[in-house]
Amino acid sequence: YLLAASRLAVPPRRCLAVEDSSTGVAAARAAGMPVAAIPGAYMPAERLAAAGACVVPSLAALIPLSRRLHG
Repeated sequence: YLLAASRLAVPPRRCLAVEDSSTGVAAARAAGMPVAAIPGAYMPAERLAAAGACVVPSLAALIPLSRRLHG
């Protein structure tokens, strides 16, 4: 995550990581990024939220979330 933010020349706090695993959520949080997570059959919403993500039902839900974070 830090490498991607660096290459984009964007501070990590201004990025939005999108994840579907608790390990990925932890990595993005460690990089200082807000995280949106989409639950699936193998990773329920409760585990993603417990890892520190804002759980969203679908990719389409990311548009208003991104606007709230970066308005």
